[in-house]
Amino acid sequence: MPIEEKYKNGFLLQCYDNGHINKVYVNSILDKRLNYHYSNGKNPNAKILYLKLIEVDSIIALKIKRGQKTVFKAHKTENISNRELLHLQGYKIVYQNYDNIKYKILPNKIYEDIRRLVFNSFTVEGKSVHNNYYENEWKNN
Repeated sequence: MPIEEKYKNGFLLQCYDNGHINKVYVNSILDKRLNYHYSNGKNPNAKILYLKLIEVDSIIALKIKRGQKTVFKAHKTENISNRELLHLQGYKIVYQNYDNIKYKILPNKIYEDIRRLVFNSFTVEGKSVHNNYYENEWKNN
């Protein structure tokens, strides 16, 4: 994955199939480069589902499928600890059992529109995508 200049002070998010996210300083990756491709670039115990460079802390959205039920939750990436190593498993974001996870970065500018779905606690299960109480948020997401 090429790293553009605009990301040099940002972060690389490694989102895994086991519900962990590793948030790595891009500068720490660039400092380790030695005329060859970087090795040991992921955690060996999980599969990367989503890999994203971000310039600044943003909102990470998760759509989690459990059987017939699909829930949504989001977190500010500023609440995920920053790391310097790519091979770490990262921070656990999903604590419940699930069949499938989809990750997506959302811009900070929509925070006020979806703030009821942006949680401080990572142990939160999320809200059903069919819950009409969050109808306005679903339109903005």
